Amino acid sequence: MPVGIFNIIEKRVLEEISSVSQLKQSTFDIDRVHTFQFQLFEKFDLKINKNVCVFLAERDNRRIFTSRKRSLASSFEARRAKQIKKTKEIELFKQQESISYDPGAF
Repeated sequence: MPVGIFNIIEKRVLEEISSVSQLKQSTFDIDRVHTFQFQLFEKFDLKINKNVCVFLAERDNRRIFTSRKRSLASSFEARRAKQIKKTKEIELFKQQESISYDPGAF
């Protein structure tokens, strides 16, 4: 194998490790918040029933799914392309109208 392939593989492994470490850090931060919420529940004698557990599990799954989706490079590129497209549309509308609004100007 050529040396260039090893560099590409090493780069991809490092990118994967960095995104996983960021995901773990954000998961850890959110877990601290959930621990605090459970401590509040215990302090005020609030009961956690089946409905609350299901809600929290769904919320946790959605959080993990969203964080994984946002960490992907393809998602970043898609968001960036959408933002550029929206900016171009706004510029096009401004050019078509060609009337500038200046508050207080006569």
